[in-house]
Amino acid sequence: MINVVSRPLLRTRNDDRSRLTRPSARLQQALSIADHIRHEPQSRFNITVSHSHRLVWFRVAKVGTRSIFGALRSAGVQLDLEEPYGVVEPRSLTRGYARAGFVRHPIDRFLSAWQSTVVKLNHFNFDDRTYEEMQDLSTFVAWFAELDPAACDAHLRLQSALLPTEPLDLLGRMETFDRDLDELLTLIGASTARPQRLNVSPSVPPTLKTAERRLLINRYRPDFERFGYEE
Repeated sequence: MINVVSRPLLRTRNDDRSRLTRPSARLQQALSIADHIRHEPQSRFNITVSHSHRLVWFRVAKVGTRSIFGALRSAGVQLDLEEPYGVVEPRSLTRGYARAGFVRHPIDRFLSAWQSTVVKLNHFNFDDRTYEEMQDLSTFVAWFAELDPAACDAHLRLQSALLPTEPLDLLGRMETFDRDLDELLTLIGASTARPQRLNVSPSVPPTLKTAERRLLINRYRPDFERFGYEE
């Protein structure tokens, strides 16, 4: 049984910000076992935690993550759990922490993901011929149509699958990013002076065909409904 009184802290390794330290990995295993014993569905998230500023940030790929990291570090926020993936949220150990996440219009996010993970980088490790074909947006949309949007790569996964179901203390949006990021920094008592936004996509997005847009709307229906975005 986890000793909550001593409040063990989750941390990532100094030499690899995406991997947990050994004590943290053991703690994650204990949390998983506890959930199994209680017969609770186990949800895993991509989370960043600051114990000094009492923050749990649920990272959603392609929603300003590099800019948020830059702002937190510039403000002197120590990040103890930096960039791990698929972590069980330690609710009993982070009681009282601010819980935050950021979202974006699903279509804009998909197009940004295609530009960054395919056009600029072969993130999905396609072979040479397939990679060349995926430079065509229609081909990539067709490939994505065969995936499970609730369980695919984090860059394309439903945002509603990357965030907990219960309300957060702050749900920021890319459409009001600067204001919402300032609100996050204020919420955790950090300086709102921050560096320039990073990894900003081109201002003119690629054009989708009507049928492709309809397909993406249907695939991302849970995000449109949960976050109130217009189709």
